[in-house]
Amino acid sequence: MRAHRLPGTQLAPASKSTFTSLEDPTGVPTFGHFFQLRRGSRNVVLKTTVPQALRQVPTGDGEGPLWHYRLLVAKQADLVDTRATVSLTVPPGWRVSDSAASFRVTGQQLATTTGATTVTLTTPLAEDLVLDVTVAPVQAPR
Repeated sequence: MRAHRLPGTQLAPASKSTFTSLEDPTGVPTFGHFFQLRRGSRNVVLKTTVPQALRQVPTGDGEGPLWHYRLLVAKQADLVDTRATVSLTVPPGWRVSDSAASFRVTGQQLATTTGATTVTLTTPLAEDLVLDVTVAPVQAPR
């Protein structure tokens, strides 16, 4: 299993014993490792943090600063009937303002479930998937 990543992406402590950093033949920074899916199991979890992944979004509506995060989930070409669940949790001090997801090639929009600090998407991974999340700092009570 390979998970391409932005330079600076860090494995969360829970994933460090399972995944390692490796050099992908294409030169793309990558986490990877083999995994064993035990009988009765249905998933593999890779937890990461991505420092400095947010890009500020200009607003103009007085809502305050908003920030954008984009995640690309690439479908491996030789896999079929791959069902994917992507869960994104924002760090403390942030809240989810909006989210949207679509397939990269066809542009087909996909439903996301958005909570105060999470975004989740489950879909058959028919093609590469783009998940866009807009976050804002939590405002201190006045």
